[in-house]
Amino acid sequence: MTVERVSHQLRRSLVHLSWEAEKQVEYINRLSVGPDELALEFDDAFRVASGMVSEGSLPAPLGNLLAPMDELLSEMTRSTQDEWSIDALSLSLAWQRLRMLAVEVLRYLEEENDLGSEVK
Repeated sequence: MTVERVSHQLRRSLVHLSWEAEKQVEYINRLSVGPDELALEFDDAFRVASGMVSEGSLPAPLGNLLAPMDELLSEMTRSTQDEWSIDALSLSLAWQRLRMLAVEVLRYLEEENDLGSEVK
């Protein structure tokens, strides 16, 4: 997979994770999937991107920004609370934190602007 393709996939997943809950609900309803699909999209991109960070194809600071998102999603999966419901998208502090982290990474990518074209 090319850096441009990975960058596009990563940005797309981050954009979806950065959306407010209402927009996320509209998106997952349109796809007829659950909230976990947002996490799965990120995980697909994260796994490839983190490998590219390790090999030097993507900058190390990107990996440092993505790692807390991956850790938070893992915590959400292990949580005794239902983090994967429609209601959780609006009510969960973890989802709020995830949105903030996604915005932070998107800002970094905008500033770097060398990881491929921006997702619209």
